[in-house]
Amino acid sequence: MTINVKVPRHILVRDVEEAVSAHRAIGEPIILKAQVTVAGRGKAGGVVKAYSESTVRSEAERLFKAEVKWLKVRALLVEE
Repeated sequence: MTINVKVPRHILVRDVEEAVSAHRAIGEPIILKAQVTVAGRGKAGGVVKAYSESTVRSEAERLFKAEVKWLKVRALLVEE
C-alpha cells in the first residue's frame, strides 16, 4: 500500500548564512522554526514567518541569540 503524504520542503540550518541559503533554495514565504526540545515554542516566539531575505536574516539572527523557554537555540528548521 502506498500513502501519498506531502511533506513541506525543509532544510536544517545552524547559522544565519545557512538560513539565507535555505531561503534562496526554497523560495518565499518560509517559516523559521527554532529547534528546541520543549513544547510551546510558537507561543514563546520560536516560530516566525519570513517573506524576504532581509527578514530571514534579521529573524534568524534574533532566534540564534534567543532562548526559547530557557533553552538556547542552536538550529533552525527552514520550511516552506
